Amino acid sequence: MLKFRAELSNETGMDWLGVKLALSTAIPNERVSAPLFREWPLTIDDSIDIDMDLSPLDAPMYSMSSIGTTADFTHVQSSTLAVEYIIDTPTSVPAGPTPLTLDVQELRPGCVYEHFAIPNIDETVYLRAKLTGWEALNLLPGTATLQFEKNYVGETRLAPAAGEPDLLLSLGKDKRVLVQHKSVKRDKNKSFLGNTVKQDFLFEITLQNTKTGPVNLIVESGVPVSLNKEIEVKLGETTGAKLDTAQGKLSWGLTLPAGEIKKLRYGFEVKYPKAANVVGLGD
Repeated sequence: MLKFRAELSNETGMDWLGVKLALSTAIPNERVSAPLFREWPLTIDDSIDIDMDLSPLDAPMYSMSSIGTTADFTHVQSSTLAVEYIIDTPTSVPAGPTPLTLDVQELRPGCVYEHFAIPNIDETVYLRAKLTGWEALNLLPGTATLQFEKNYVGETRLAPAAGEPDLLLSLGKDKRVLVQHKSVKRDKNKSFLGNTVKQDFLFEITLQNTKTGPVNLIVESGVPVSLNKEIEVKLGETTGAKLDTAQGKLSWGLTLPAGEIKKLRYGFEVKYPKAANVVGLGD
């Protein structure tokens, strides 16, 4: 269940007793959010060396709030530019700096649960909920309280994005599904073919489900994207991954049965001029 809540502060110096309220959109701590995919750009710079920072980004956070009931007496009015939530039951708002929290609306959107990991950035598997038809919910960016299976998880940030078919809400880490990302081959002994340098890379992702039931798992990783015509990136083994060429994003969708271990491999080859200082490959 997705519940909207509002915080009201009365700074008029007078208590509002038994008033009807209309709330309008016209006036406008353990991290539980899964990481976002990042492109791996390669370019040439003859004067500097840059190492990629592969630490996790502070991604926008999403969630569902479940606390309950002014929402039972609220109806919604939509105009061209805003949405109004009319609370029909009389409500008292004391004067002072302490805000009053009200439940505004309860929704039951369609929801599918899946596990998700980007192990080249973060060797953690996250559980997330995928909401369909979210565009019709009149969602606003804001802080949300996250509960799952009646347990409090934390506070997070609801940030709907235009153009996305589904709203993805991270529900936190699932430590019973394990993931490891490691380099199997990195050709540090560069092969020189005339004036060209060639380097080969191969990585392996290991997934393990220690739960008592199967999990649906989305795994993403990345290959470099050349920003310079002198750098050539050639994709190698991918274990059946789908490739987003523009972002260099590899993605796998699989069901991992209880107790099973699955290995995914992907590799690529990079060619560039011998005299070039390639930025993005690291040491």
